[in-house]
Amino acid sequence: LCSLYQMRIVGRVTGSLVPEGPGGAVGGDIARLSEKAKIAGVKVLFMNTYGYPFLNAFAAPGKIIYITRPLIDALTREELSAVAAHEIGHLILHRDIFAGLKHGTAREWFDYISAIPDEQYGWVEWQAYEFAGRLLVPPEPLREAFQTAVQTAQAAGYADWLAADEAALD
Repeated sequence: LCSLYQMRIVGRVTGSLVPEGPGGAVGGDIARLSEKAKIAGVKVLFMNTYGYPFLNAFAAPGKIIYITRPLIDALTREELSAVAAHEIGHLILHRDIFAGLKHGTAREWFDYISAIPDEQYGWVEWQAYEFAGRLLVPPEPLREAFQTAVQTAQAAGYADWLAADEAALD
């Protein structure tokens, strides 16, 4: 709900959109994540909010990720990578939503997003968070941590594994 509220606020912010200069760290990180996710042509535009402390990023039609300058200033590079991975998730997982949209103004885009019922919007956000985690977390250390957790649980006497959980142990 917080993200939906933020999206509604940004619709009222008048800002200029500026692409990052060549070789910029944020754009370079997003390019690497896009390549890893196998999505070409992602553009990054920064939104100058003219002093309004609005922290947000969002995906939009045309494979564009908008990031507000205050968000860039507030987050570490690693945190910005997580935000970018989340937005890339929207571009990939929700491409059907973006494909047919032809909004003439940012206001029309925000009105569209704001009209999505909260429960559906929550699922869309959850999917993008899940995608980001899978894009950013290397699978082998995750497998090792899972194996360690299973061994710890078994050593503590917990043995009520479902068949699917036992298959996951392999």
